[in-house]
Amino acid sequence: MASLQSDLANQEGSAADSFEVAAAASSDCRVKLNRRSLGGLAFDVEFIDDSGQSNKTDNSDVKSSVGGGKTAVDASPSRKAQQPPQSTAVSADEIAERLAAAELRREQQLAERVGRLETKLSHVTEVAERQKREVEARTEQNLKSVEETLKAAEERRLGRMEEVKQRARGLSAGAKERSKAVREKLEAERQSLEAELDRDIRAKEAKRREQIERIVQGAQQHLAKVEGVRNQRLSTGPEQGCGDTAGTQSE
Repeated sequence: MASLQSDLANQEGSAADSFEVAAAASSDCRVKLNRRSLGGLAFDVEFIDDSGQSNKTDNSDVKSSVGGGKTAVDASPSRKAQQPPQSTAVSADEIAERLAAAELRREQQLAERVGRLETKLSHVTEVAERQKREVEARTEQNLKSVEETLKAAEERRLGRMEEVKQRARGLSAGAKERSKAVREKLEAERQSLEAELDRDIRAKEAKRREQIERIVQGAQQHLAKVEGVRNQRLSTGPEQGCGDTAGTQSE
């Protein structure tokens, strides 16, 4: 907008500064266009009477009111080649017509300049919108690419975790199987040792009983012999018993 206002101001200056109306037919009237606002043209009209005194009038924003006298017009540089010579009389209506034509041309030039600026602004806006859409598309594509990369990395991480879990489960199952095998082996060894101990105990118990039985049998046999000797002594009498005793002692 700032550049548009600057271009319009420059256009106004170039259009307003180009207008100058001077006296043509006689020296009793001089018209000069002055630079005013953007809304219209202004000019000063100075009349010189017969006594040589000037009567200057400031007509601001007036396009067609010039009173009395015959004047010549220099509307714009483009019309200098077409304006009548200085000696040709120009009426007020012609001045007003030329001023109106100059104003119309100025307005047309301003309209064309504004149209070009609006077209340029529209083109710039369109380019900016297209670039914005391209940036948004690239940003969206980059975000999708980053999201896909993160998703793939997460899937790989989950896959590695699952592999580690499976290995752990396999190791745990193998450890359980090995532990079970060790327990079974230890149980078999324990049972084997218990069986051997039982056999040893039974064998030793049987041997001890046999020894006790032999001892008891030997003791019974000894007691039977002692009893037989005693009975024999009792049956033979005391004398023989004494003789036997003496003989036994001598022996």
